Amino acid sequence: MDISFEPDRSSDAFHVAGEIFAAAATASPAQARPARPRVAPRNPIDLEAGARKAGGSGTGVRVTDLSTHGFCMETHLLLAPGTLIWLRLPSLEMRGASVAWVRGALVGCAFEAPLSPFVVDLIVARARRG
Repeated sequence: MDISFEPDRSSDAFHVAGEIFAAAATASPAQARPARPRVAPRNPIDLEAGARKAGGSGTGVRVTDLSTHGFCMETHLLLAPGTLIWLRLPSLEMRGASVAWVRGALVGCAFEAPLSPFVVDLIVARARRG
Protein backbone atom coordinates (compact mmCIF):
# COMPACT_ATOMS: atom_id res chain seq x y z
CA MET A 1 0.00 0.00 0.00
CA ASP A 2 1.39 3.41 -0.95
CA ILE A 3 1.30 5.73 2.05
CA SER A 4 3.52 8.40 0.59
CA PHE A 5 2.79 12.09 1.08
CA GLU A 6 2.74 14.18 -2.08
CA PRO A 7 1.90 17.90 -1.90
CA ASP A 8 -0.16 19.20 -4.80
CA ARG A 9 1.81 22.28 -5.85
CA SER A 10 -0.99 23.51 -8.14
CA SER A 11 -3.64 23.99 -5.44
CA ASP A 12 -4.29 24.16 -1.70
CA ALA A 13 -4.83 20.39 -1.56
CA PHE A 14 -2.48 17.53 -0.88
CA HIS A 15 -2.63 13.81 -1.55
CA VAL A 16 -2.07 11.05 1.00
CA ALA A 17 -2.36 7.41 -0.06
CA GLY A 18 -4.65 8.30 -2.95
CA GLU A 19 -6.89 10.61 -0.93
CA ILE A 20 -7.10 14.37 -1.40
CA PHE A 21 -7.35 16.69 1.59
CA ALA A 22 -8.25 20.35 1.01
CA ALA A 23 -6.16 22.71 3.11
CA ALA A 24 -8.14 25.31 5.03
CA ALA A 25 -7.55 28.80 3.67
CA THR A 26 -6.36 30.08 7.04
CA ALA A 27 -4.43 27.00 8.14
CA SER A 28 -0.68 27.06 8.31
CA PRO A 29 1.11 24.25 6.41
CA ALA A 30 1.73 22.38 9.69
CA GLN A 31 -1.99 22.49 10.56
CA ALA A 32 -3.12 21.49 7.06
CA ARG A 33 -1.47 18.07 7.04
CA PRO A 34 -2.72 15.05 8.98
CA ALA A 35 -0.34 14.01 11.77
CA ARG A 36 0.32 10.81 9.84
CA PRO A 37 -0.93 9.38 6.55
CA ARG A 38 -4.12 7.33 6.50
CA VAL A 39 -3.49 3.64 6.10
CA ALA A 40 -7.11 2.52 5.74
CA PRO A 41 -10.20 3.98 4.08
CA ARG A 42 -12.61 5.80 6.38
CA ASN A 43 -16.30 4.89 6.46
CA PRO A 44 -18.65 7.85 6.96
CA ILE A 45 -21.11 7.17 9.80
CA ASP A 46 -23.19 9.01 12.38
CA LEU A 47 -22.72 7.15 15.63
CA GLU A 48 -23.13 8.15 19.27
CA ALA A 49 -20.22 6.92 21.39
CA GLY A 50 -18.39 7.75 24.61
CA ALA A 51 -14.93 9.24 25.01
CA ARG A 52 -12.66 10.44 27.79
CA LYS A 53 -9.16 11.73 28.23
CA ALA A 54 -6.83 9.30 29.97
CA GLY A 55 -7.61 9.73 33.67
CA GLY A 56 -10.67 11.93 32.97
CA SER A 57 -14.41 11.43 33.09
CA GLY A 58 -16.39 10.27 30.09
CA THR A 59 -18.68 12.25 27.83
CA GLY A 60 -20.84 11.64 24.77
CA VAL A 61 -19.31 12.20 21.33
CA ARG A 62 -20.47 11.73 17.75
CA VAL A 63 -18.23 9.54 15.56
CA THR A 64 -18.42 10.81 11.98
CA ASP A 65 -16.10 8.30 10.31
CA LEU A 66 -14.37 5.08 11.25
CA SER A 67 -11.62 2.84 9.90
CA THR A 68 -9.50 0.00 11.21
CA HIS A 69 -6.80 2.48 12.25
CA GLY A 70 -8.72 5.55 13.40
CA PHE A 71 -11.79 7.73 13.50
CA CYS A 72 -13.09 11.28 13.43
CA MET A 73 -15.36 12.52 16.17
CA GLU A 74 -17.29 15.65 16.99
CA THR A 75 -16.87 16.68 20.61
CA HIS A 76 -16.82 19.60 23.02
CA LEU A 77 -13.70 18.19 24.75
CA LEU A 78 -10.65 20.43 24.52
CA LEU A 79 -8.02 18.14 23.03
CA ALA A 80 -4.60 18.68 21.49
CA PRO A 81 -2.63 16.50 19.08
CA GLY A 82 -0.86 13.75 20.99
CA THR A 83 -3.49 13.57 23.76
CA LEU A 84 -4.33 10.00 24.77
CA ILE A 85 -8.05 9.22 24.90
CA TRP A 86 -10.35 6.26 25.34
CA LEU A 87 -13.26 5.64 22.96
CA ARG A 88 -16.23 3.40 23.74
CA LEU A 89 -18.08 2.24 20.65
CA PRO A 90 -21.43 0.45 21.05
CA SER A 91 -20.95 -3.25 21.96
CA LEU A 92 -17.15 -2.91 22.33
CA GLU A 93 -14.82 -2.40 25.25
CA MET A 94 -12.97 0.92 25.44
CA ARG A 95 -10.22 1.40 22.85
CA GLY A 96 -7.15 3.57 23.34
CA ALA A 97 -6.35 6.22 20.74
CA SER A 98 -4.22 9.31 20.32
CA VAL A 99 -5.38 12.62 18.89
CA ALA A 100 -3.82 13.20 15.46
CA TRP A 101 -5.41 16.57 14.60
CA VAL A 102 -8.04 19.04 15.84
CA ARG A 103 -10.16 21.40 13.73
CA GLY A 104 -12.68 23.12 15.96
CA ALA A 105 -15.10 20.51 17.31
CA LEU A 106 -13.79 17.82 14.90
CA VAL A 107 -11.01 15.59 16.20
CA GLY A 108 -9.14 12.95 14.20
CA CYS A 109 -7.66 10.07 16.19
CA ALA A 110 -5.51 7.00 15.58
CA PHE A 111 -6.22 3.79 17.47
CA GLU A 112 -3.35 2.38 19.55
CA ALA A 113 -4.15 -1.06 18.12
CA PRO A 114 -6.14 -1.42 14.88
CA LEU A 115 -9.69 -2.74 14.89
CA SER A 116 -10.46 -5.86 12.91
CA PRO A 117 -11.94 -5.05 9.48
CA PHE A 118 -14.86 -7.34 10.41
CA VAL A 119 -15.55 -5.30 13.55
CA VAL A 120 -15.47 -2.05 11.55
CA ASP A 121 -17.86 -3.50 8.96
CA LEU A 122 -20.25 -4.62 11.72
CA ILE A 123 -20.19 -1.22 13.49
CA VAL A 124 -20.70 0.66 10.22
CA ALA A 125 -23.58 -1.61 9.15
CA ARG A 126 -25.31 -1.21 12.54
CA ALA A 127 -24.82 2.57 12.53
CA ARG A 128 -26.27 2.91 9.03
CA ARG A 129 -29.32 0.79 9.95
CA GLY A 130 -29.98 3.09 12.88
